[in-house]
Amino acid sequence: MDEKDLPLQDKILLILHNLCVVKPGLAKTGEEISKIIHLSIDHVLKILTFHEQQGYIKCFTDEIGLKRFYLSGIGIIKVCSSFT
Repeated sequence: MDEKDLPLQDKILLILHNLCVVKPGLAKTGEEISKIIHLSIDHVLKILTFHEQQGYIKCFTDEIGLKRFYLSGIGIIKVCSSFT
């Protein structure tokens, strides 16, 4: 499958993978992700929440109270399997 053929939800996972957002120390806020992919924060948060429910994304609240997101191991596998 070509990257341009991926649904938006999967593209977000791919972008996080390409940015190496794969562990808590590299996690991004919804606002940061929103700016990177040029979508509204509400739309991005909805997709991230869906992916979190599916187990593809993990999140935590940092020391200043911001919610941060990163790919889980299953999320990494999902991204890699999109191209095999």
